[in-house]
Amino acid sequence: MEADVAGAQPGQREPRVHRLELRRLEPVRRGRPRHDQQSDRHHGGPRRRHGGAVHARRIGERRRLGRRDGRVHSGRHRARHLGDARRAGTGGPDTVAASGATLPQALAGFLAAVPAKPQPTVYVTGHSLGGCIATMLATYLQAQTWTNKPQFALLTFAAPTAGLKSFADYVDSLSWSRNERYVNAYDLVPRAWSDLSTAKGWYPSPGPTANEEVKILLTEIDLLRKGNGYVQPGANSTRTMNADYAKYNKELVNKTTGDFLGQVAYQHANSTYLTLLDASVVPAGPVVTALDTTAGKGGTKVTVTGSGFAADSVVDFGPIPCTGVTVDPSGRQITAIAPDGTGIVDVRVTTSLGTSPAVPLGRFAYGGPAPVVVSAVSPRSGKAGGQVTIDGSGFAQGAAVRFKDTAAAGPVTVKSPTQIIATVPSRVLEPKTVDVTVTVGVATSPTGPADEFTYAG
Repeated sequence: MEADVAGAQPGQREPRVHRLELRRLEPVRRGRPRHDQQSDRHHGGPRRRHGGAVHARRIGERRRLGRRDGRVHSGRHRARHLGDARRAGTGGPDTVAASGATLPQALAGFLAAVPAKPQPTVYVTGHSLGGCIATMLATYLQAQTWTNKPQFALLTFAAPTAGLKSFADYVDSLSWSRNERYVNAYDLVPRAWSDLSTAKGWYPSPGPTANEEVKILLTEIDLLRKGNGYVQPGANSTRTMNADYAKYNKELVNKTTGDFLGQVAYQHANSTYLTLLDASVVPAGPVVTALDTTAGKGGTKVTVTGSGFAADSVVDFGPIPCTGVTVDPSGRQITAIAPDGTGIVDVRVTTSLGTSPAVPLGRFAYGGPAPVVVSAVSPRSGKAGGQVTIDGSGFAQGAAVRFKDTAAAGPVTVKSPTQIIATVPSRVLEPKTVDVTVTVGVATSPTGPADEFTYAG
């Protein structure tokens, strides 16, 4: 979330804009707020933790705050002035609020440095859960007493409901300089918890269409409301985008649960919203695509392949950060030494742009055997009797291949621990698109869009 403060200096044509970025609301929280797609342990680990100070810095001064004195930098409360303070004749040392300051106290101190005329405006914004919190936070700030009273603007993107109808009515009754909700018409999250059932009829052509498993899942999630009627505020100021479903992931259109949930994630993504808004897309966060070694013990050298890796990358094996991390200058490979551990864990990479999602080919098994995973099926479609090549990991002699519930026709050829050749069996009943799974001993590969095969004809 961010709060911007805008105001014009006497005699200036353009208003000076100041921004207060609210990345973590420790002084006023009731319960732990979630980070955006990452938890504290994936936010840098104990090696990168700092105190809860609020920083104000003037853009144009390039030195990084926080590393010298142990105060917070990215990922915490941070207030910064946009514009050249020296040009305005107000140059001076950076200001730091006390670490014990509440959010209203920090904002009041920030507003004290802003001219009273014209009246400053505080913009509170957020995406997804951040948009939900922004709705509550902006309403809370409206109720405070301010010496230099600002106007408030509330702009949310992909925000789920923040409360019942009484709360929504109260939000709409307040005076806002702007009160706008931006919603992707085919984003499921803003419909939580008010209108999840609509998604049972999604997605329009070319799909993916909700199957029975998806419909049951949506029904079960909706029951968590326990009869409460949640309502979105700002009904008259909603800006709906993508009503024609022109923006969708073309790789996720099959009538499977995996494709449907994958499309849900795509429609809700920050990058999708930025594209729909014709805004500049921020650099992508880290993504893990594979490990060169998927089984071993503590001390094993592992090469992680993917994208978006940076010099400050932290690699975690499950909850444990590892040592000996070396990042290739290409940003597509990291070598790390596995820490001590047990069981099967997800290997994830964290940078300043976020934490990579867990992926099947990014799992490491302590003590072995390697996790059984299907990463690709080629060709992706065909008729019964044709051969397919299955790529993945953890394959061994005696492996069994199934097309949904039907065993592969004829013998299965295990070419290597990462490749199998199998024959497509006859399709008994619907669906047309099925998951291809590999079983080695008692371990069966998890299902997902990468293992799908579509019967032709």
